[in-house]
Amino acid sequence: MGILINPSFSINYEKKQILAELNLEDKPTILIMGGSLGLGNIEDIVEMVCKICDEIYQIIVVAGKNKTLKKSLEERDFGKKIHVFGFIDFIDKLMAISDILITKPGGLTCAEALSRKLPMILISPIPGQEERNTLYLINNGAAAYVRNIESFDIVFNQIIKNLQRLEHMKLACSFLAKPNSSNDIVEFIKGMVL
Repeated sequence: MGILINPSFSINYEKKQILAELNLEDKPTILIMGGSLGLGNIEDIVEMVCKICDEIYQIIVVAGKNKTLKKSLEERDFGKKIHVFGFIDFIDKLMAISDILITKPGGLTCAEALSRKLPMILISPIPGQEERNTLYLINNGAAAYVRNIESFDIVFNQIIKNLQRLEHMKLACSFLAKPNSSNDIVEFIKGMVL
């Protein structure tokens, strides 16, 4: 039935409304996250993404509870405008307007991204469950995996420059998604009790 995710991830938001609400631009969007703790080589990844992407892309970074990372990202000059957020309660909206997610493969984050049909580039998995999440998602075509920071640009370019692959990844996400998992689990439990 899937992991319990907030029902807001099944809402079909009006993109222009979200963009206006968050003061963002209407252009292809790359969302970079390191989980709620802002873990991984986020600064290095942002730097590489900024070097690879031209001005047609919008880059959003969520540092989570990592205040040091947020401050560092805000103070650095990456040569491009980036939007930096700390710990927020509107990830569902950011995922709804994004075209690619670069993230650690935490279970909840992956389930939320799948519900948004958001292709993923996975980085820095924690040994154990996150490694298994990585294998599951890449074997099903919904994600790519970057084993080390030195190969990030190769993987990123292979996806960003291949619209057919990006569409295939979105389709794979839609097959794996469980956007109504919370309601499905509640109904299952009610059926067992009644």
